[in-house]
Amino acid sequence: MNGPSVAALRRQAASSVGSAVTGVAAGVAGALGVASAAGSAPTVSGTKPGVLGRVHAMDQAAFTWVASHHVPWANRALPSLSRSANRSRLWMVAAGSMALSGGRSGRRAALRGLGSVALASTVTNVVLKNWTRRPRPVLDLVPHVRRLPRQPWTTSFPSGHAASAAAFATGVALESRSLGAAAGVLATGVAFSRVYTGVHYPGDVLAGAALGAGLAAVTLRWWPRRPVVAAFAPQPRVRVPALDGGEGLVVVVNASAGPDGEVAPRLRELLPLATILERAPQPDAEDGGDAANGDGEDDGNGKGEDVASEGGTPQPGPHAAPGTAPGTAPAAAEGADDDAEPDSSDLVALLRQAASEAAVLGIAGGDGSINAAAKVALDFGCPLAVFPAGTLNHFAADLGLQRLEDTARAVRAGEAVLVDVAEIARDRTYDFGPLSGMDPEVFLNTFSLGVYPDLVRAREAMEGRIGKWPAMLVGLVEVLKEARPVKLRVNGRARSVWLLFLGNGAYAPPGFAPAYRPNLHDGLLDVRLVDAAKPAARIRLVAAVLSGTLGRSRVYEASTARAMRLTEIQAGAPLAVDGEVRPGASQLRIAKGRRLVVYRPVGARRA
Repeated sequence: MNGPSVAALRRQAASSVGSAVTGVAAGVAGALGVASAAGSAPTVSGTKPGVLGRVHAMDQAAFTWVASHHVPWANRALPSLSRSANRSRLWMVAAGSMALSGGRSGRRAALRGLGSVALASTVTNVVLKNWTRRPRPVLDLVPHVRRLPRQPWTTSFPSGHAASAAAFATGVALESRSLGAAAGVLATGVAFSRVYTGVHYPGDVLAGAALGAGLAAVTLRWWPRRPVVAAFAPQPRVRVPALDGGEGLVVVVNASAGPDGEVAPRLRELLPLATILERAPQPDAEDGGDAANGDGEDDGNGKGEDVASEGGTPQPGPHAAPGTAPGTAPAAAEGADDDAEPDSSDLVALLRQAASEAAVLGIAGGDGSINAAAKVALDFGCPLAVFPAGTLNHFAADLGLQRLEDTARAVRAGEAVLVDVAEIARDRTYDFGPLSGMDPEVFLNTFSLGVYPDLVRAREAMEGRIGKWPAMLVGLVEVLKEARPVKLRVNGRARSVWLLFLGNGAYAPPGFAPAYRPNLHDGLLDVRLVDAAKPAARIRLVAAVLSGTLGRSRVYEASTARAMRLTEIQAGAPLAVDGEVRPGASQLRIAKGRRLVVYRPVGARRA
């Protein structure tokens, strides 16, 4: 035989998908008597031809048995089901339904399912079907009522429909067992319909299903599952107040955050004794980002009291900001800026007003709103009750707060945890524009500079439609087309970077799309950096992300630290803090600072 051997072709196909699953499928192809693209009959090393012949005969016998048995209701249902899966239309509709009605887990299941289908379809139709040339079964034994109106023109092995069906069901099951079980029933029906309608041998379907399930499992390399258990965080040393009915709790509801306009009425039902303050919707605000950082207020001395910040029990009634006389309303609550009265359009002023009157400060909004509330809670020594009401709710998701009811239950029971807060200090000898002279900012999730602020905007514009990892990849390619690296010194070392990412705690998974934290109290900054000084850094970065080898790429660096000093930062480089874009600075020091007490029920779980 001229050219490469069949075994070599099989090894090449197996390596093309980076999984042993394809190799197994190739072995099944040989057992079923599939003709190779080279035009010779394949053989399996160490297997007698007689055995191959018997396996092929068994496959034909099974097809004949199915063709000779039928159920009246299935004669119409299964052909229709088979046609609905053409071009993966069935799985697109199923994914859309999950995304719309299944909440966060439904969206993740839909995205992983569709990603698995795309991978399985590519491997099956582009690689294997062009390599193998097994003819379709003869239709003489199949009743006309069961045959498809249009017969497939591609080769028979393996079944692309079965591969896509198994890939979708397995991908969904990796994120949600209940949705996976429902998808599994549908996938089984599609797979069997391919034999029932006479377009595939049973061996084609079994090989396709095995291939699809295996490739769905391979997606864990790029997109690992997040754990079910919420991130670890210890209980505070001093017990927080248990507010039956919410008495002593003042909640600020940011109506600009998230898609749900019924948060305030629902909170009044859950906690009838709590005080609910609503911030009017701001058409141009991005979840409190402008209000939290654009008014140039001085927030007090910014130090707070250690006992209060780590669980000291506040007493109901007005709370003075650090440095003010007891019983005196703090200046910030009355408006540190003489020209700015604290009204419903000013989130920070409203939070300060709430904190001055509350035993516990509450915030209903997204990550930007929670960031602003965390700073106020630390300054006033209040525990914080986080009600997830934003679009993405990254901090609440790590806490295991899926619904408003979760936080309300914790408030009533007096259950709370202690979480790290990272602080950003700016060198006051430089003029930093509107943020000059402010006390340290805080972040609960992430800080970044370089292309990351632009990437955050690009990713969040697409994340709700296609998911975090796909949106990150598409945004990465778009942003890097026009981006320029940022020059600075990192802990005194001159660097040129495409991006610098700092997480408040070590994030998982390792790589370019951090998704969750297993620990909210580890005292660490997660440092991830893409070096722009390496040759062809942009191309190498994208290639490493696509291949799942970012951890071994020389343009990517990952480490942990307890503090980070950034100096000589290139002018004009913006920052991103908890998803909100901020003005830049020439010098910054980022470190773990105080700890914040946050209500969380015992046994909290991620969505």
